[in-house]
Amino acid sequence: MDFLDPRKKRAYKIRLFIGYALMAIAIGLGALVLVYSAYGYSINTKTGVVVQNSLLFVDSKPGGADIYINGAHHGTTSSRLVLPAGNYSLKLSKNGYRDWQRGVELDASSVKYYVYPFLFPKTPVSAAMQNYTAEPAFFSQTPDNHWLLVQTASTANASINFDEYDTTKPTQAAQQLSLPDSILTNPSLPGSSISLVEWSTDNNHALLLHVYPGGSEYVVFNRSNPSQSFNVNRLFNINPSEVALRNKSINQLHL
Repeated sequence: MDFLDPRKKRAYKIRLFIGYALMAIAIGLGALVLVYSAYGYSINTKTGVVVQNSLLFVDSKPGGADIYINGAHHGTTSSRLVLPAGNYSLKLSKNGYRDWQRGVELDASSVKYYVYPFLFPKTPVSAAMQNYTAEPAFFSQTPDNHWLLVQTASTANASINFDEYDTTKPTQAAQQLSLPDSILTNPSLPGSSISLVEWSTDNNHALLLHVYPGGSEYVVFNRSNPSQSFNVNRLFNINPSEVALRNKSINQLHL
């Protein structure tokens, strides 16, 4: 009949309230720890000092490179590293390749990505992608060095043709592209030539100058879809002495 004893009932309630209070404190502390962890806070187990961390994502091409932070090994690429805010020396190392190094500044609660490092071989090996019987009249690479255009001989379908190479896949065969004759003036006349004015930063459009017997014209060549190329002179019905891409953007032309 303990539940009828007022003193024991009061002691039970006190213990119950204390238990609730301790549980609330534990939940509050746990939530506080989770919130601070979400903001990157942690405790240095060696010094007991509270530090604020940052995230660092590291990758490389080719992958599998060793990651060194201030000289200490931190796994291989690709990796996600949690580091206290501060300044670090980042080095990527792989057998047969030159080391890649960079100073890294990590702000508190920041996220930084170093996923672009390209490791160069210590001994580069060159190989011919294609042999031509004569020097091409025109060749150019996109600003990102991904695509290479090489002018080839005229065909029955078009007077200006290109071999397009993917430099990231040197063993892959070239893709044939043609600048439509319909947008050019006298493309088949002897003495016609094209030259690069500039590439757009989209690595897809090139501003070309077409010189032919009796005149010249500017053409915007769409590498990925040649049929969408256009003649600047005809579009604006003028004969500009000079044409340029504003901020190397295809959306605005300076005539």
